[in-house]
Amino acid sequence: MNRLVGRLRAGRNRKKVVGLTALFLLALGAVAIAAPSGLLTPGSGSSGGLSTVGPVNPNNGFPDWYRDSNGIDLQPCDDPQDKYCGGAVAAPDNTAPITFPDNFPDEFFYMSADADSLTSAGGNKVLASFALEGAFANPGIHAGDQIVFSRIRYRINAGLAKNTDYKVTQPYGTDTVTSDDTGALFVTQDVGVSPGDFAQATKGRVGPFLTWAKTADPNDLPPANYVGDGVTPHTVTGSPVNTNFVRIQGTGIGGGPTDTNPNPCNTTGANAYTGPVNDCIQTNNFVLVGKRPTIAGVDVTRATYEKTASGTEIAVTANSKAGQDIVVRDGDNGGGPGRLFRTTPLRADGTGRYMAYVSVPGALPKTVDVVNRADTPATVKHVDLTDALTATASYGVTNGSGGGDKLHVTASSSDSSVAQSSLTLPGYGDKALDATGQADISTPAPPDTVTVKSPKGGSVTVPVTLSGQTLDPLPLIASAGVDQTVSAGAKVTLDGTGSAGDIDSLSWSGPAGITVSGATTTSPTFTAPATAGTLTFTLTVKSGTDTKTDTVDVKVNPVTPPTAVIGAVPAAVLQNLPITLDGSASVGAKFQWSQDPTDATKVSLGTDTTSSKLTFLYPKTTTPVHIILRVRSAADTGGACDTPTPTCDVAKVTLTPLLDNLGTIRAKNDGKGRWVVDGSSSTSESNNVRVYAGPTIDPTKLIGSALVDPTLAWKTDVRNSTVAVPTCRCVSVESDRGGRQLAVPMQ
Repeated sequence: MNRLVGRLRAGRNRKKVVGLTALFLLALGAVAIAAPSGLLTPGSGSSGGLSTVGPVNPNNGFPDWYRDSNGIDLQPCDDPQDKYCGGAVAAPDNTAPITFPDNFPDEFFYMSADADSLTSAGGNKVLASFALEGAFANPGIHAGDQIVFSRIRYRINAGLAKNTDYKVTQPYGTDTVTSDDTGALFVTQDVGVSPGDFAQATKGRVGPFLTWAKTADPNDLPPANYVGDGVTPHTVTGSPVNTNFVRIQGTGIGGGPTDTNPNPCNTTGANAYTGPVNDCIQTNNFVLVGKRPTIAGVDVTRATYEKTASGTEIAVTANSKAGQDIVVRDGDNGGGPGRLFRTTPLRADGTGRYMAYVSVPGALPKTVDVVNRADTPATVKHVDLTDALTATASYGVTNGSGGGDKLHVTASSSDSSVAQSSLTLPGYGDKALDATGQADISTPAPPDTVTVKSPKGGSVTVPVTLSGQTLDPLPLIASAGVDQTVSAGAKVTLDGTGSAGDIDSLSWSGPAGITVSGATTTSPTFTAPATAGTLTFTLTVKSGTDTKTDTVDVKVNPVTPPTAVIGAVPAAVLQNLPITLDGSASVGAKFQWSQDPTDATKVSLGTDTTSSKLTFLYPKTTTPVHIILRVRSAADTGGACDTPTPTCDVAKVTLTPLLDNLGTIRAKNDGKGRWVVDGSSSTSESNNVRVYAGPTIDPTKLIGSALVDPTLAWKTDVRNSTVAVPTCRCVSVESDRGGRQLAVPMQ
């Protein structure tokens, strides 16, 4: 047996299942969960393998069975005392009979198929599980929380390549699983976790059910009424795509190049694998849990009565399997003495539908029992008798706002003693119908259905029919946008996005000589001419034979000659510090900063050279830097602009470097590793001085550094220095602000 599966089952509880399923996508999409994590992306395979949900059991609230597309029915395997189910479930007291809710398992299986003895690289066990599982949406055993879901789960705790895709081929199709960044994965896909909606599970990929495959040994069969024994690994059949195995393909899944793959993939026969032997592992055996039903159950779809002056009748309809023995009896008094009507068999149609129409000679019971006597023990559904309502709902439409339109409802009860005025509309604040069984509700838009309720328990929901006048279609509207004012030469965008209706075509037209680009779009463009004036553009929209137009005026102002102005700069600029040049006093539409190409020292101006201000790092230099600002009008088409033109102006500024004079420098070494060097500077602003041994600036011979103080003095005193006195008995000094003296003699 797959012992890993046994341990997982024994250790998990409802809280863990709920915690995980809260993270799962219910659709067939990618599913990611946590620690160990990974990704599951379904490939092939689809829903449809489960065809029918059986009746809900009156004792525990779960379906009595599910039927697959091969006609196999399986019931809950929920009894720990059943040796063929007990390994899969656990009740509070496994030695006592199953009762709901006091001694009922928090999870069980209609079918569970776990791949057996599948081992991946490094001897890591592989969990590959396929199940139709019953459980509860919240912790604890509570009526109304019952859920049934389809589950596909994979887990490998270690040994995989990190963040790597692996292809899984399994009985219900293929999946791609992706390992996490630790080389592990734990991924799950659950479908159907809404309480009470038991049909959701049929939308999952698990189905049809698997069963033990026949072998050459005629005695090698599952126990009677089971698809497997829950313990013995066995080959299976039932895969809708004839892949009755689990195969995982991917880099090194079976071990390294020199390892022996413990479970290599089949390389002959159907679905033969071709590829590196250690890139594929496979098992054909599963540990299978599943029990065929001992009961068919019964679902009551209707239990109503009709009371008139001539008599009283009861109508019952129900669903179950074909060939059942189903009766209806007095639910208040049973079928013995005191019964108010005689027990009556339901008539069958041979496909699983049943009906009874029963005369009641006197008083009417409040309830009936619908009993499937073919079940052992018999299944009994105890249901309330209600009256049957008939109703209509119509809505008359008038063209316009609908302020006077009304929803008209009529209804009546099968109980002639029920006053029509006691029937109510719960969707409208329990509004009562009038004495004739009618009601009118003013509303500009009706619902698609209306529900009517009776004080005798009856309820009916009917569709709302519409009739009358049709509404006007959306009007055709041409909207050319708001008027604009632009400068000569500017690029102008027109705006027709406010147009509405079923527009078949759209076009713009303008004055002669103006070229409109994109004239059949909602946002065309054109270039404003150099001549001032007002231009009128017309937007035309068409829908069928309907045409609408709108105009927009664009006022073109005369060109204002651009002016380039650079704000004041210092007489001398500190080196190796940022400086900002301000051209915001300029007039124009476009800015372009650049450096005079003849400068000896080149400057990096950064990435933003088209704004009104320019910030850059002034370099260490002994020669001036010249920065040029060109300001252009919107109509300017580019060009050198070395001298002013009607559409371009140019300004130039000279940035003279502030030369840091380091003054007299004194340098001493006591021969015991102590250096003392001092001097002065012409600026103290963020200025740091560095001293090097030797006649050049050599970073490998840095003695030390010092900050220039407010008195413009600096001094470095370094003890235990490893920098030796150079042969030249000299030092070299540089400052952050561009000062430099080389080969200064030592004292």
